[in-house]
Amino acid sequence: IYGNRNFGKNLFIHWHNALTDKGQDRLEFFREIVQLRHGNSVLCNGTVEWLENDQPDAIVSFRRYGYEGDMVIIINASDKLISGTVCLDERISPFLEPELARGCDFCVKDKNIKVDMLPYGFIVTSL
Repeated sequence: IYGNRNFGKNLFIHWHNALTDKGQDRLEFFREIVQLRHGNSVLCNGTVEWLENDQPDAIVSFRRYGYEGDMVIIINASDKLISGTVCLDERISPFLEPELARGCDFCVKDKNIKVDMLPYGFIVTSL
């Protein structure tokens, strides 16, 4: 599989978009994600529990929990606008403040989180 003469010779990284507005926004986004991960050890060491939702072909939803805390992550993995409901096992506060969110509106009702998400939108929140 490595027999072609061009293998390993295309090692160039194109940096021409790095200083554009989109490139700077992307860099800031990565910094926010890294900061969130370093500030919440449950994202690295917590137990994963997959959460039921009513749009399983489009929404990925799971909970990470451990001694350090409890977080819920909801992601629209599709290229379409999605409205859905994520079901939790216990009643949660209606006043959730997201740790990080992009393209997502949500509200809490009893044991459910109702979301309206842009394509590839997401929310990360502590419980």
